[in-house]
Amino acid sequence: MIEVIIVVENNKLRFLPLDKEIHGTHLIDTPAKVAPYNWHEVPYHRHNGYEMYLFLNGNVRFYIEDHCYELKRGDLVLLNAKEMHRAFCVDKLDYERISIYISESYINKLSTTNTDLSFCFNMRNIGENNVIRLSVDSCNEFIRLTDCLIKAENDKKFGNDVLIRSYAEQLLILANNAYIEFNLDSGRIINNVMPDIIKKVMNYIEENLQEKISLEDISKKCLFSGTYISRQFKEHTGLTLRSYIVERRIARAEELLRSGKSVKEAAYQSGFKDYSNFIRTFRKVVGIPPGQYKKKYSKIV
Repeated sequence: MIEVIIVVENNKLRFLPLDKEIHGTHLIDTPAKVAPYNWHEVPYHRHNGYEMYLFLNGNVRFYIEDHCYELKRGDLVLLNAKEMHRAFCVDKLDYERISIYISESYINKLSTTNTDLSFCFNMRNIGENNVIRLSVDSCNEFIRLTDCLIKAENDKKFGNDVLIRSYAEQLLILANNAYIEFNLDSGRIINNVMPDIIKKVMNYIEENLQEKISLEDISKKCLFSGTYISRQFKEHTGLTLRSYIVERRIARAEELLRSGKSVKEAAYQSGFKDYSNFIRTFRKVVGIPPGQYKKKYSKIV
């Protein structure tokens, strides 16, 4: 099961589960269409699957972990389930993009012994080398394949499941080849424009997740007032410091549970000192209790 953004009745953006192995969207938001809600309010979030996001038009900053990129047409963003991210619309220009959400199990089914189609999502450090710039031809081919995928998803004709699989394979092969080629060229770098203060705060939090983290401690580390840090952090991530710390702790707990740790070990090693609070918070963020998550996702040793 994967998650996508939808607009609900009260004009708030939420992430709801989608019971599909793969789902493609090609969206254009105009100023009039965007008016009921505010893209500035979309906070850092994660999906429980992989995402390929192709930027086509608008004025967008894309935040991934402690990186921020000013996107240009043809920029392809590759995200795995561990990576917190957000798209931030700077103004009211038409905003066009493609998003393809793929479950881990589906990519595993499409991969072979010789070809690991998850390579471009996983063979790098978290939050690094996520963005590549496609050539004009590759960008156009990505658009064509996505539009074919979306059509096949919506049709009920004979063989559509085979078509969906074929388009998914082609998109993933295109993305992986482009990723390999882009990263072999040392001269092709997309600049990280994240303010240093946000990077310092995120790094401090990551290094001290298991410990008690206070605004006072962060302020001493970064040499800025707590008020200034809180304001800057909310502006760039869409989250309060407290919410971000909880998200990172839950992400750490998920990793620990998948690796075979007990629920109690995962709670304390991810920084939760109160076991009952961990159970409640995990269920609220992830949607299921940690014990059920462990049973479903932990590796068989």
